[in-house]
Amino acid sequence: MPEIELGAGTIAYEDSGGPGPVVVLLHGLVHDATVWRKVAADLGRDHRCIAPTLPYGSHRTPMRPDVPLTPTLSTS
Repeated sequence: MPEIELGAGTIAYEDSGGPGPVVVLLHGLVHDATVWRKVAADLGRDHRCIAPTLPYGSHRTPMRPDVPLTPTLSTS
């Protein structure tokens, strides 16, 4: 699985490499990019599908220790 290094840490992602417009598929809590495999296989015929594994509980590589992972609530 390819990876990208961001300021917060390393994010793994799946890339269908298909032709056409790019579609980014995002998963929910305690899931990873594999939740989109069947969808990406279908869309990948005429789209390039990118599905990152975000740090929501199923990521394999920890984020940097100084990166806050707790959501903040807006009061405005």
